[in-house]
Amino acid sequence: MLGYVKAYIPELKVREKELYNAYYCGICKSIERRYGQIPRLVLSYDSVFLAMLIEAFREKSEVVNMERCITHYVKKRPMIRDNDGVDFAADMTLLLAYYNFSDDIKDESALKGRIGRSLLKKSFKAIKNTYPEVANNIEKLLKELEEFEKNKCDNLDLIGEKFGEVMEVIFLKGTSKDEQSVARPISEISKHLGRWIYLIDAYDDIEKDIENGNYNPLIYRFSYGENTKVKEFKEYIKVDVEFNLYHYLSYLSNAFDLLEIEKNKQILGNIINLGLMKETERVMEGKNERSL
Repeated sequence: MLGYVKAYIPELKVREKELYNAYYCGICKSIERRYGQIPRLVLSYDSVFLAMLIEAFREKSEVVNMERCITHYVKKRPMIRDNDGVDFAADMTLLLAYYNFSDDIKDESALKGRIGRSLLKKSFKAIKNTYPEVANNIEKLLKELEEFEKNKCDNLDLIGEKFGEVMEVIFLKGTSKDEQSVARPISEISKHLGRWIYLIDAYDDIEKDIENGNYNPLIYRFSYGENTKVKEFKEYIKVDVEFNLYHYLSYLSNAFDLLEIEKNKQILGNIINLGLMKETERVMEGKNERSL
């Protein structure tokens, strides 16, 4: 995941914000404890959504400790420790980061990709050994996605669905829910979240992709021409992209409403119904900062 999935902080209560940050710091600490300092650099708030959704189905309360870390060494901060959802989210963050670095090697970020993949190689092997089925399924889906990209696929639904299936593999494994009443909404949440992430990232990166000659489905879907100004092209396709993004968010929200959960419900609802909407508005307006 790429840093788009986050809460809208102004609408969180003080205790909710503290818990949200405790999950984030807990994931960071989980990576440090099991894989070292360097892999923590790939952490984003995306992982908090996964961890909180997993824990929403577990009756056991979170264990919150006050601890220091390398970036906050003066004042102790609340962190969730010894938590399966936090550890799983940490593992999936590193797994996806490794695959993302592998993808970077194929374009203008080759050096960055090689360095990043090298730094995560040891932790990647450990995680793949722990979750071989998850890793194998993701690799299979990413290879299919790569084929779409090689063939310059212009079908936004088709290529977005493939990334949605990657999210589905992760979310279904994390929640470990087989009953249809739960598995189906989780499946819909993850698939539409994946579609939303893929499309919003494509729109966000379109200027860079055009400049560097990278694949971007929007270039082919809307027939970008060499003599077309990029800003004019982005404005031309804005309405269609925006429609699809809000369409995905609508399905995502409806699926979330089907879940009978109480734990973490308010924060998860904030992320889905406010955080993702605010990120959509930010990217559509062309603002670059990704801040809380």
